[in-house]
Amino acid sequence: MKVLIVGAGSEIAENIVKYHINHKDDVSIIDHPSNKNNFVMDNEFVCKYFIDVTDYSEVKGFFDALDKPFEKLYFLVGTNIFKDVFSVTNSDWDHIMNTNLKSFFFFSQFFAKKLRRKGNIVCIGSQHGVVANGLRAPYCTSKGGLIHLTKVLALEYSVYSIRVNCVSPTYILTEKSKNFLNNDNVKKEFLTKIPLQKYVSPEEVADCCIFLNNSSSITGHNLIIDGGYSIW
Repeated sequence: MKVLIVGAGSEIAENIVKYHINHKDDVSIIDHPSNKNNFVMDNEFVCKYFIDVTDYSEVKGFFDALDKPFEKLYFLVGTNIFKDVFSVTNSDWDHIMNTNLKSFFFFSQFFAKKLRRKGNIVCIGSQHGVVANGLRAPYCTSKGGLIHLTKVLALEYSVYSIRVNCVSPTYILTEKSKNFLNNDNVKKEFLTKIPLQKYVSPEEVADCCIFLNNSSSITGHNLIIDGGYSIW
């Protein structure tokens, strides 16, 4: 099984890589060229690529050079800015949309064209694609669009038996985010909105991605893992 993980610099990606390596799959990962010199994932069984997925020509060149298609795709790319609506610039908006939404559309397009038959795609959404939050207008909009795009692609790709699903987590407790998320003031603000009173772990998010990518009858679904955040 040939597996491609895009946005491989996260703890979510690390857990997905471990799973597929343990299952003897052929794993390739992609991360942004700016991360090449400080990339920490060192595994001799993983093929590494560094391309800008927002660059159409780079993505096209990557797929044109492939001898064989990938059968599973994890698209874990995403970025955010924290600005009120009056401070968001045209370049801010384009950057978020290009990274979070447009890049996934064209990447999945090239993936499906190369594959043509029977495969799985999973992307990362967000609870903020379902429930609005302040200071994140471009991000919330891009993730809401991503969730609906998942449904549209699932419909169109269904004739090729290619399934498309989305995982939308709440705040993820990573090594990078733990100091911020465990701040007393932040916990008071964030955890009061989560009925289960807990953040999610990268392992939980990875497990949900793997579950959907191993499914045979689930497509067009947005799996929300938010501890009940979107109940309100």
